[in-house]
Amino acid sequence: MDPGLGLHGSFSMMVNYHAMALWTTSQNGFCLVDHHEHSDLLANVFLLGDTQAAVEQSIENCSDNAECRVTRSAKMNAKIAERKSSFLTNYPHLLEAYTDRILSFGPSDYDKVFSFHREEPNEHVELITVVALMRLTHWDPDMFAIYSNFIVDRVMSANEFLKADVAEGLKKIWKNFFLTEHNVDIISEIGRILVQVQRFSEAEVYYRRFVELRPESAIAMVNLGICLFHMGDAQTAAELFQAALHIEPDYSLASEWLKIANNPADSEDAEMSARNEL
Repeated sequence: MDPGLGLHGSFSMMVNYHAMALWTTSQNGFCLVDHHEHSDLLANVFLLGDTQAAVEQSIENCSDNAECRVTRSAKMNAKIAERKSSFLTNYPHLLEAYTDRILSFGPSDYDKVFSFHREEPNEHVELITVVALMRLTHWDPDMFAIYSNFIVDRVMSANEFLKADVAEGLKKIWKNFFLTEHNVDIISEIGRILVQVQRFSEAEVYYRRFVELRPESAIAMVNLGICLFHMGDAQTAAELFQAALHIEPDYSLASEWLKIANNPADSEDAEMSARNEL
């Protein structure tokens, strides 16, 4: 029976992990199985080709012989125990990684815990708390999408150490990011935060990528123009603001920044007002 594929950037399907573990063991392989109670997400390891851990003797086919099946089960358990001992010796880093990232706090644990945090925090929550939460998620892009507005609103007034923490975290978000048609805006959000901490050359990289993906987006044009303006290229910035107004003639933020770009010497107050609207 076709189990059916679920497509979501990657793909998923229903599987019988117990059967997979038995088959892997029968092929002189080894498996690491998460025995915690989970309602949805499971992460197991199945290793084949482990010749050092393989046991040469075969396990006989017992058909309907009950006594033989008991003996075979004992042999299989002994085989698994021997292979586990060899596995611990030959693959210590894999075992450590599985214990650290799956058994200690795995994907299912993550999903359950952060189902309580899928709304923006209230005004009493501090930025450092959200940064700690992002660290716990290993700077997960989907979680970042939930908190990006909160970070934007508070990062400008943060101390330099916290700003640096956020900027480094954004690199990890980008490393973890897998582009789909539904999450393109994450690229823009990374750039928006980098603008707030005045890392304009870094923000430019993300905004250029965003413009490539959304060439008809007036917001993308304005954001890239802001970066270039702060990097000293007021002329190109003005062209981008004008392009944004061509797409959306009533886009007030583009109009404000166009005035700033055309009169950079008299723009400090106007610039601060426009930045607050980002």
